[in-house]
Order: sequence, then C-alpha cells, then structure tokens
Amino acid sequence: MTTEELRLVEALYRRMYDRLMRYALETLGDAARAEDVVQNTFELACLNVPALIRHPAPEGWVFVTFRNLVRTSAKERAGDIMLLERLQSRAAASEGERVYSDETDPDILYGDLSELPEYRLLRGYVDCGRTVAELAETMGISAEACKKRLQRARNRLRRYFKE
Repeated sequence: MTTEELRLVEALYRRMYDRLMRYALETLGDAARAEDVVQNTFELACLNVPALIRHPAPEGWVFVTFRNLVRTSAKERAGDIMLLERLQSRAAASEGERVYSDETDPDILYGDLSELPEYRLLRGYVDCGRTVAELAETMGISAEACKKRLQRARNRLRRYFKE
C-alpha cells in the first residue's frame, strides 16, 4: 500500500469509526461483534484500495461495505441460534420428551450430539457470547480459520437435520 493509499484509509477510519460503531452496536446489540464488523470493513477497504480510490464517494463505498457486513453478521447469528434451537427440538423429540425451556442446560438436552465438535464450536460462539476473535484465540488459530470452521460446522449440522 502506498503512502497516499494508507492516508486515505486512515482518514476514512478516523472520520467514520464512531458512526459505524454506533450503528453496529444498535443493530447487533453486542460491542465485541460490532467491533469485529467495523474492523472487517476497514480490512476490506485495505484489500480494495484501488477501487476505493477510484470510487466517486469513498465514504459511501465504506458504508455500503459495512452495512453488508452488519447484515451478514446478523443473519449468521440468527441462523446459528435457529440451528441450535432445532438441535434442541430434535434431541427432545428423539427422546420422546417435551421441548425444554431456555433454562435447561443444552448439553443435557443434546445428549450424544453435544459431543460433536461442530456443536461445541457453535455453542461456544452463540451461547457463550464469544466473538470470532475470542473463539479463535482460545483455539489457537487465526480469526479467518475460525470463521471457516464455523461455516463448516453450520453446514455439517444442517446436513445432520436433513438425514
């Protein structure tokens, strides 16, 4: 990245950071996830500096990118929650029991399913309120690798429901 490109991204970051954080906090309701989305936005800006420089409204480019990342984050979170709820319902139905309230320990409800690494990964992400960065740090891997593992876990658990 050239000095000019670096200055552009830095100026955009300084001008837009507070506004983007407020928007993300309001939309996502979680400071850590909001911070992740804002940082990912500027990571994409750094990776796409040529397009950003050529764009007639660089702040608009950053905001549209940011808004798309917020939507994606919210959808993933909602999908993860729904997936875990489906796991809970399926485990209860297979045992011939009623569906438990949120107060019941999911590990008890899921039985054998709770031993799957995919389940554990999603549970750590959704129930424990960890961010991708925190989860990655506890696993000793990069945030990008953690995102990929979450994606694979979602896909494996979705296939589990189809079977």
